[in-house]
Parts: sequence; structure tokens; C-alpha cells
Amino acid sequence: MAFPYLIRKLKIGLNKLLKMGMFYVCLIDDARCEVGIQEVPNDSALGRGSDNVVEIYSHCYEKQPLVIQGTGAGNDTTAAGVLADILDIQDLFP
Repeated sequence: MAFPYLIRKLKIGLNKLLKMGMFYVCLIDDARCEVGIQEVPNDSALGRGSDNVVEIYSHCYEKQPLVIQGTGAGNDTTAAGVLADILDIQDLFP
């Protein structure tokens, strides 16, 4: 009977879904940079909230990364920074 098998598969899938989340991630590895939506464990630093998070893995931090975490600049500060960058770029093209 296939029904118990399907229930088991649904439970496994639901368990995985509850333990993982989809987040916008940038991965930098040597000379490669990859940006996109990735599946991240909810109990990791990246999966715990809406803060900006940087996880640094190195030979010193192989198993547990060095984590730098904090709130973002916010809408007003980000908009002011983007506007300042646009004005600076404008000066490059007289």
C-alpha cells in the first residue's frame, strides 16, 4: 500500500521545510562570486532574521564561522548613499 510511504515522504519534506528557509545570499569563494536565492538552515546565523550577516569561513574557522551581524542602514540612509554615489558618478563624465 503506497499511502504510508507517501505520508512518510510528506513528513520528511515538511520537516526539511520547517528547518530551512530561502534567503538572498552572496557567496565569495577564492576568485568566484555567486549571488542568488539559496536554501539556508533556520538555526544558522543567516537564517535567524532580517539583519545583515557576514559569515567568514577560513582555515581558522572551518567548522564554526566568524559571524559579523547587525541591522541595515535603513531606507533613508541607503537612499542618501545611492544618491551620493550617482552624483559622484556624474562628476566622472563632464
